[in-house]
Amino acid sequence: MRFRLVILLPLPLAAFAQGQSSKPIGDGINFCSLDKEIASGERLATDVRRESKLFESDLVQDFVARLGRQLAAQTPGARFPYSFTAIQDLPAGIPDDPTHEAMALPGGPIFIRASLILQAENTTELAGMLAHAIGHVAARHCTRSLTRVDLMQIESWTVLPPFGCWVVQGAMPMGYLQFQHAFERQADYFAVQIMAQAGYDPAALAAYVNRVQPPPKRRNDTSRSFSPWPPAEERIKLMQKEIAKLLPGQAYSAGDQIEPIQAAVRSLPAK
Repeated sequence: MRFRLVILLPLPLAAFAQGQSSKPIGDGINFCSLDKEIASGERLATDVRRESKLFESDLVQDFVARLGRQLAAQTPGARFPYSFTAIQDLPAGIPDDPTHEAMALPGGPIFIRASLILQAENTTELAGMLAHAIGHVAARHCTRSLTRVDLMQIESWTVLPPFGCWVVQGAMPMGYLQFQHAFERQADYFAVQIMAQAGYDPAALAAYVNRVQPPPKRRNDTSRSFSPWPPAEERIKLMQKEIAKLLPGQAYSAGDQIEPIQAAVRSLPAK
């Protein structure tokens, strides 16, 4: 697959400072219409299906599709045709990442890798990561990033999209990282809202991030600055702030048991 290099214009980040924007979800400079965004996502999804190994398990596919639809039904913004597909691994050449984030393509296709299903300790944690991916789609992060590329008249490059927005292979400009961090915070914010509306405890997403996202080796480690994600402690603090605004005493569903799904994933032949 070939994707375009995303180097972002130095637009103000104040609107994303707390992981959310005062504007409607998906609002912002975007040269791509909703129809074109959906068509682009469908083309990319075809590439992913061709270059990945899908799970030949109705149990697994039905589980992720049902969970995804339940969450997507609570998503504000454009009514994208969301789809949820379990894949054994990412396409060749795209490395895994420590958080196992789902691949969220423009317009709604979302691919859930085996490692995410196995890493989640319960259905609610998996729901949190799916809600995070849905947040990327709903906020139109990919096409809003590509709009900035067009504004700068930058040539196309090969990049890797292991999650949400595009990620440049190799060194990433600081302006890009700032916007990527802002998009990650915004996806976390929407995930909290989506999970609560769907009846899942959003604290599970914070717990997953706390357990899985690796901390920098040292406080002054450069990996903190060049990580594709904001620091885990920052993400957790912002999510907890939004969780505290939800209705006190709200009851949440424990969700389906994930163990049979994980067992089915482990039983499938290796790639």
